[in-house]
Amino acid sequence: MARIDRLLIPLAAVAVVFLGACATENRREDVFALVHKADSAYEQGDWAEAEKGYRAITVAVPNDAYAYLRLGNTLARQKRLDEAAAAYREALVRDVRLSKAYHNIAMVRLMQAEIALEATLSYLRPHEYYAGRSRYMLSELRKITRVPPRDMQSPVGKVSVEGGLESQ
Repeated sequence: MARIDRLLIPLAAVAVVFLGACATENRREDVFALVHKADSAYEQGDWAEAEKGYRAITVAVPNDAYAYLRLGNTLARQKRLDEAAAAYREALVRDVRLSKAYHNIAMVRLMQAEIALEATLSYLRPHEYYAGRSRYMLSELRKITRVPPRDMQSPVGKVSVEGGLESQ
């Protein structure tokens, strides 16, 4: 019986290593499939489907800054700006040098300022002190946050230096 145990233990170890390698390969293929599906939805502008895909990637590969960046972009496109900023911050936790995430946080915050100024103007009377100042700030912000169509380079939202969301 001891001889059988001595033979089975190494055989079991080899089987565990082999099965682990197969599981790792299957997991890798699953992640690649998730990325492909999410990226395809992103490129087609299907933000809800892309969001699902990138959320799944963040669960499967929690240290992937790219997934968090893209998740932030899909949330921003759905006008869920606080969630987008949180996703960009998560991307930066994983890669502090990811300049696109810093840029996109700034754009999201500028868009939120624009929304706040629009709300301010909807409640102010035209001659109140903050009305003129708010109109001026809003017009300046719109110069920054609006991207002329000629500057859009692809359906995934890459834009020129003049402003707008940056993506990979």
